[in-house]
Amino acid sequence: MPIFFHKNSAELDSLISQLARQRRSAAYQVVLAQLGMTLLMSGSGYLIWGMEAAMLTAKGGSIATIPSFVFATLAFYKVRARDAVSVLGLFYVGVTIKLMLTMVLFTYVLSTTDLAYPGALFVGYIGALMAHWAAPLFFK
Repeated sequence: MPIFFHKNSAELDSLISQLARQRRSAAYQVVLAQLGMTLLMSGSGYLIWGMEAAMLTAKGGSIATIPSFVFATLAFYKVRARDAVSVLGLFYVGVTIKLMLTMVLFTYVLSTTDLAYPGALFVGYIGALMAHWAAPLFFK
């Protein structure tokens, strides 16, 4: 029998809390990487194409970054959750809200913005997603 089954409840709660804090910190690092990529691309867009392209790039990156932040906050809401079903449920709720929020933000931006540079919006969005996917390569 593994040694962790012999620990008392207080030690187990402490271990679970510590692991959850580490995972929450890693999730927020990914969000910061997305934000950094959004700012970098937006700044580059400003230097190359001007303010309008930079704003569209920033909006595209925000469409990816904001839902990721909401997911990270929801997924690790119950730090002391010992019930695997409730933790998994929070992840499902977080993913669902993330997808819905992404759709709402895309709809809002596309309906309220004059798209002089439509590619800039999608470059910002895809760039922020790439930062999300590449972040585990740079963080522990």
